[in-house]
Amino acid sequence: MATLMEDPVELPDSHYIIDRATIEQHLLNDKRDPMSRADLTIDQLIPRPDIREKIQAYRDEKVALKMSMK
Repeated sequence: MATLMEDPVELPDSHYIIDRATIEQHLLNDKRDPMSRADLTIDQLIPRPDIREKIQAYRDEKVALKMSMK
């Protein structure tokens, strides 16, 4: 998608990590895991707070770097 994830979740059958908003949009049209093609519901998504924290740390680092260059 070329953007950083806001709320990463793991797909239970395929173990791929995807942004929650992206997979929720997909599930409006197709009720299957886009990778494994197994049936999938929103409540089956596995939150990944560890990855979310790493993304936030990366963002914070980039903001700090940008601020130090001013």
